[in-house]
Parts: sequence; C-alpha cells; structure tokens
Amino acid sequence: MPGDRRGDLPSPEVCAGLRQAGYELVHRLGEGGMGELWAAARLGAHGAVKPCVLKTIRPALAGDARCRRLLIDEGRVGMLLGHANLVSAFDLCLADERPFLAMDWVDGVDLATLGPRACRRVTGPLDVADAVHVAGALLDALSYLHG
Repeated sequence: MPGDRRGDLPSPEVCAGLRQAGYELVHRLGEGGMGELWAAARLGAHGAVKPCVLKTIRPALAGDARCRRLLIDEGRVGMLLGHANLVSAFDLCLADERPFLAMDWVDGVDLATLGPRACRRVTGPLDVADAVHVAGALLDALSYLHG
C-alpha cells in the first residue's frame, strides 16, 4: 500500500467511527463525482491487518439520501459478486452516519494508466497480444456481470 499521508483525513468523528468498525484510514486515493476512495487497513484480532480500500460519499454529499442509497446498494450487490477480474467488496459500515464500502486492495495499475504506460514503451504502443488479453479479461468480467 502506498505511503502514509494522514494530513488529508476526514473529521475525528469519522475516523473514530471507522476505528470502532475495525478500520483505519491511511490516505485518500482519489475522488469522483459522488464519492471518494481511501487506502485503509482492516484491523483484526491479535494485530492482524489487511490492506483494503474504503469507498464513501464525498463530505459535501454526505447528507444526500439518494447518494447514500446508491452506495449502500452498490455495497449489497458488490458483496454478492465473486470474479477474478472484479474487485471484491466485503463489508459495509457506517461512521458518523456516512456509509463506507470496504473492498480488496489490488496492487497494480488501472486500465487508464496501463494504456499510456504501454504507449511509452520503447517498442511502441500496446501490442496486439496484450490488447487482446486485456480485452478478453474485460469481456469475461462483463459476461459474468450480465450472465
């Protein structure tokens, strides 16, 4: 998991609620239109620690019932899914009335990063075999979701 940058953590109430639920935030990974992602740790018994990602609603939308419902529904559905090409969701908790969805930490790069990185290779853009492999993995996940 990337380095610890605690300066961007949310309110002490949110952090305390997450600790009570067994999680500790490490740092913000990013945000989108409705939510934000956090690198976190699931704190288990006897000092066990599992790196994970927590997804929540941006603070400005925390009181929006529709946004809360969407994240909770995403969590309920996500915890039913199990596929090698999908990130697994494994918990849904509340901290200071904000829902948090816990997902497995996947160490690597996302597809948006993979394309530009591959294009900077000495040999040129992503080769056909790699592109077919990535497309096949995406289609396999889509088939699972819609099957």
